[in-house]
Amino acid sequence: MNRTKSILVAAGVSLAMTFTLSCSGDDGKDGKDGASCEVKPAAATAEHDFDVLCGGTLVGTLTNGVNGINGTKGDKGDKGDAGEDGDPGDNGTNGTNGTNGTNGTNGTDGTSCSLEAPGPEAPLNAAWEVFCGTTSEGYILNGAAGKSCEAVDVGSHVEIRCGSDEPIEMPKVEWCGAAIFNPATHLCDDGTVEPLPSCGDGVYNPATQFCNEGTVGFLESCGSILYNPTKQFCDARDKQAYKYVTIGDQIWMAQNLNFDTEDEGSTCYGGNSANCVTYGRLYNWNTAMDGAESSADNPSGVQGICPEGWHLPSRLEWRELFNFVNGSGSGTGTAPFLKATSGWSSGNGTDDFGFAALPGGRNTDTGFDGVGNIGYWLSATWFVSGHYISRINNSSDDVSTLMPDLTDDDDTMYSVRCVKDPVSDE
Repeated sequence: MNRTKSILVAAGVSLAMTFTLSCSGDDGKDGKDGASCEVKPAAATAEHDFDVLCGGTLVGTLTNGVNGINGTKGDKGDKGDAGEDGDPGDNGTNGTNGTNGTNGTNGTDGTSCSLEAPGPEAPLNAAWEVFCGTTSEGYILNGAAGKSCEAVDVGSHVEIRCGSDEPIEMPKVEWCGAAIFNPATHLCDDGTVEPLPSCGDGVYNPATQFCNEGTVGFLESCGSILYNPTKQFCDARDKQAYKYVTIGDQIWMAQNLNFDTEDEGSTCYGGNSANCVTYGRLYNWNTAMDGAESSADNPSGVQGICPEGWHLPSRLEWRELFNFVNGSGSGTGTAPFLKATSGWSSGNGTDDFGFAALPGGRNTDTGFDGVGNIGYWLSATWFVSGHYISRINNSSDDVSTLMPDLTDDDDTMYSVRCVKDPVSDE
């Protein structure tokens, strides 16, 4: 049966295709317009169903489907990045100033007071009765009688002595400009209070004491002045103190002699006493030797014009000094080490040994010359036609030990330095 249907269909198709290909008829009529359809809530079914009406005829109903099964929860999302900080807010405006407070009221006037003689009811030791207005406020009483006191200077301090009571020790005080100070602990330096300098484990007052290798000693008197006996000596003839210095085995005066012979054998340069203070006096040969014979010995043994215990150096003693200073008895290159560090018109020295040579000049038969530029010092040695002198000038580093120029004579005046006598072994 199926095979018969297949043959009929095939024959139909073949007939139709033959008909189409071989015949062409008139166009067919247009079909009728389809009815319009609308959807309205269903009248007789579930609340949410809808009827489909086409041309007013119900053609079907749309019903709601069954709720679906809930889906599984999704994974949590990653946290978002932190947001940026917001911009700072604007500053607030300043508050307004407060108003001033009102002034307080004045206090009432006080009562004036006065002192009057005490009445008969006052204590026996009352000196005054105090009245404020008309009211007695009390009495001013006399104190007990005090003791008479006195201040006594006992050297290191002051004692306050009041009758038979135990004395009270008080430090001495002195004025320094507008300030007071205790001289046991401080000193006054040109109006300024300074602590005393130290010496070993203590302190010392340079006005009356000296410090020698950590030991405090007291200055000694030389006329009206005080001097340090470890660095100076006193010429008993006129009470002048001179500095001295040890150089090698010799002890030399570190200043030129300034003893006034009160005759024509000595003078100050230019006749000016101020030059004697700076450079010492100038002496001729006879005055310097004081009648002694020439000596070439070391030591010379000639006291001459020098103080007791000191002598005028011979030529050999000068050479010993030069030899110690620079290893050459000739004096070559010696001057800078012996010159003072100031006082020369040019070419001041280093004064390495404290000799402090100064350019005191000389006095010849033609007048004074050389001060500020040349220093001359006598010796106790005479040779053939003249006495030896030592000379330092500002234009050379050498010290010359020579006889005077032929134009000089015994009356030419020079400076004097003395050397301390050697200590006897006996």
